[in-house]
Amino acid sequence: MRRGVAIAALLLTVATRAPADAAPSAEITGGNAFSNERHWPYYVSLIESWAPPGKRPLTPGLNAVLVRVEPNGFARIDFGRDGLFEVPVAKTDLIARANAIRTGREPKATPNFTFAIGPRLVGSAAPELRALPQGALARARAYLCVFANPRSASFKAVARSIAIRAPRADVAVLFFPQGDVPDTEVGERLRSLGSPMPFLWNHLSEPYTATLLAAEPHFPRWLLLSAEGRRIAEGAWSRRSSARIEAALSAELASRAAQQP
Repeated sequence: MRRGVAIAALLLTVATRAPADAAPSAEITGGNAFSNERHWPYYVSLIESWAPPGKRPLTPGLNAVLVRVEPNGFARIDFGRDGLFEVPVAKTDLIARANAIRTGREPKATPNFTFAIGPRLVGSAAPELRALPQGALARARAYLCVFANPRSASFKAVARSIAIRAPRADVAVLFFPQGDVPDTEVGERLRSLGSPMPFLWNHLSEPYTATLLAAEPHFPRWLLLSAEGRRIAEGAWSRRSSARIEAALSAELASRAAQQP
């Protein structure tokens, strides 16, 4: 089986599984917030003053975007011009907002990552670049995000190794081009390599790369996310990446199966 097809098959299997969340009736706490991702709010606020290491304190009530909850009791939060930080969940109203979503007091129609990334993508299937149609990712349940410079010598191998022969709406491979490469050139490069995946507009790609990747990255790089933005696995691209991606998806599948009632 081709590597790309194998990755696609695993992505599709993960995507069609029920979410590995706690029972809807279970109250969300700091201890189970990570496993209740479908109730993660998109926006959160500080409930008390908090100072990032070496920075001035941020004031309570400051509204910010939740990137993801981490399994260590922290949340990765984007405060816009004030910075991107790992904040203790207990310092925020994340739990209160999550319980409001759980009980139906606050609506949530779209998974967080899908909501954030959908309007910022451009399709590369046709020479005339257009924003991805609204709702194109409505069924997406897993994302393989690829970060690379399309002009680099290694990009040809990367693009071809993750090419999916039979894409479906419930999975998505997204490209985050690095470097100041014009959008038209990115689209042409993807089409020429037979991998016309959606990609972020030039002016948005690098800021979103910094938001999603937790450490100073080495490119090319890959990142597996759930539709809510939960990090499944990531790594620098190498000859072993396809096998690592498949292993990460297999582990995700096994974990979800184990949590089903």
